[in-house]
Amino acid sequence: MAKLVSHVCEDCGAVFEAGRAARFCPACRKRRQQAYAKAERRCVVCGRTFIGTPRALYCPECRVVKHRENYQRHMARKKEGRTIVRGETRGTCEVCGRTFVLMAGGQRYCPDCAKAAYMEADRRQSKAWAEREKQKALQARAEAQEKDEGTQKALSPEAGQQGGDERSGG
Repeated sequence: MAKLVSHVCEDCGAVFEAGRAARFCPACRKRRQQAYAKAERRCVVCGRTFIGTPRALYCPECRVVKHRENYQRHMARKKEGRTIVRGETRGTCEVCGRTFVLMAGGQRYCPDCAKAAYMEADRRQSKAWAEREKQKALQARAEAQEKDEGTQKALSPEAGQQGGDERSGG
């Protein structure tokens, strides 16, 4: 069992005992969950408003229709043999080509290749992210310099003078 620690509620300031990461007393936590959980939402299918949780996309009527459609698609896939049965269906490893028993719907690699393949995919994604962030930073820096140069030109004494450049002899 987790060790209980004293905390001060961030809402009401009451002292309470709870696990390590508690921020709110039980009463405030319940009140916040109720306030957060149910709110007015708009259905993405029919546009009606309904009371739902933050991730709710469909009103109750459209939700029933959507569940029915999803079930029918699932049964059609199952009839065609395009669904997997975990622990029974066999797949082919994308790295080494060996067959193995699928333990998840999205499994692409055999247990022997999985760790290395996921590490390589993570490495590629991390490099791509770092490059995108570098480009964003360079663009932001360039925009800031342009803005700064524009401000300096507007404030410089030469900006208000008419006529040509003195060096050009004009």
